Amino acid sequence: MVDQLPQLTHHLETDIMPILATLDRVGPDVHELLEVLQDVRLAIQGVPGFRLLRRRGEEKERDGADA
Repeated sequence: MVDQLPQLTHHLETDIMPILATLDRVGPDVHELLEVLQDVRLAIQGVPGFRLLRRRGEEKERDGADA
């Protein structure tokens, strides 16, 4: 492990640290994405026949879990 320390240090400095420096900008993007997904979910729920499809999917999940 000691032999790999220089390589680990290099990867931390060149790969990990730049990513960590951008994390403060990720929060607002994640919140915006969640809002859009909520809108999409509401739109899909408004599609006629959606409840039937959802029930069928739940039945298939139960049948698959029992097998």
